[in-house]
Amino acid sequence: MRRVTVVLIIAVTFFFSGCAVSREVRMQKIQSRYPQWDQTTVERVADELRLSRPQALLEVRGDEVHGHWDVGRLEQVIANLASNALQYGRPGSVIDLEISATDASAFLVVKNQIAGAPIPAEELETIFDPFRRGRSQLHPDGLGLGLYIVCQIVRAHRGSIDVESDDAGTRFRLTLPRHPLS
Repeated sequence: MRRVTVVLIIAVTFFFSGCAVSREVRMQKIQSRYPQWDQTTVERVADELRLSRPQALLEVRGDEVHGHWDVGRLEQVIANLASNALQYGRPGSVIDLEISATDASAFLVVKNQIAGAPIPAEELETIFDPFRRGRSQLHPDGLGLGLYIVCQIVRAHRGSIDVESDDAGTRFRLTLPRHPLS
């Protein structure tokens, strides 16, 4: 059983690490209008999380955003970040998903109120590395690949992601170019 798990982990890592190199992301123009509750990417993911976690308090707000992205992969990114925020944040607190844009870039900030202490600086330095997990004893499950996969998808879009954690909460900030990849 252990050998099968290790082989599966290696296969998953190989598959997702190639995402950033191959640039085989399917781009399509999506238009998001916020704060309307329509079937846009961020709101659709938030609705799915609300269905699977009825106690989830997710608030989506922001500007109208247009861009060329692989919608399916971005849904995966948003779902992972919001799910982590729910899992590791203070129970019963609101998870904010804020969308904004400039002429060149689109931004998504996912933030939660922390449960306990902020993420230590040494963990923030490696949080996007594969097979890295936080020290939380409350949530021992998982392989430590979620944020690594998020990072690879963002990089495949020529974007960036960073994280901050302090007493006010933890914030992941995603930046994507709005224009098609060339």
